[in-house]
Amino acid sequence: MKTIIQIGLKRSGNHGLLNLMKKSCSDNKIIHLNDITVFSYELYKKYSQIAIGEREKNNNWAGFKNADLVLISIENQNIDKLFMELKKFNHLPDFHVIILLRNPYNNAASAYQYFLKIKCTEKDKLTKNLIQQWMEYALFLLTHQFVGNTIPIIYDKFYKDEQYRKDIFEHLGLNYKKEHLNQVTGWGLSSFDDNCNDASKMDIFTRFLVFQNNSFFIQNCFRNKNLCDLWTEICRKFQLKLDPVLLSIIN
Repeated sequence: MKTIIQIGLKRSGNHGLLNLMKKSCSDNKIIHLNDITVFSYELYKKYSQIAIGEREKNNNWAGFKNADLVLISIENQNIDKLFMELKKFNHLPDFHVIILLRNPYNNAASAYQYFLKIKCTEKDKLTKNLIQQWMEYALFLLTHQFVGNTIPIIYDKFYKDEQYRKDIFEHLGLNYKKEHLNQVTGWGLSSFDDNCNDASKMDIFTRFLVFQNNSFFIQNCFRNKNLCDLWTEICRKFQLKLDPVLLSIIN
């Protein structure tokens, strides 16, 4: 049994990667536990002994005994605490951890758009929290060396660089199927393009332009020096070119 735990933030493009990983296996014994809110080795061990029931479960655990591939996504949780818990998993065979990070300006724009769409009265507070958590994730990636079963993935590079995608899937021991790259299904629908199921038709790299004149976004994103510095360092570490349009706004 292969287990992949994907750690990231909401609206970071996590379901695009999850859907592609699901499509890598022709076998139907694939279990996706989405947005697990209570995560521990004890719960993993418990449900690994429970027969397969639901193939997909949201916000909760489900049995995955004898599954071929188990995908567990964890969103918006403290990354330091997660990695303390993940040390208990190191003895497991074919066990992998993904840390997914997206351009913070697009991540925040996607979240803010979602909060606007559902008329959330705490949209500013929640987006501020996401920005703060993004910086914590970025700092974690910048201050740790990853070897073995843990692999950081930068969303923007993943969708721009085919060799990067192939290398990641090889590392995970999965078959990369290019024809499924831009398929958008289920929980992966965009907050900007509700009815679009083809990512190649979406403007996924410049979502921030929608809010370039928004006072909240200007103050908390574009003028946030710490955010800018961290994203610059992430791009440098992972060999990703900074977007010139974004640079013209934040400089």
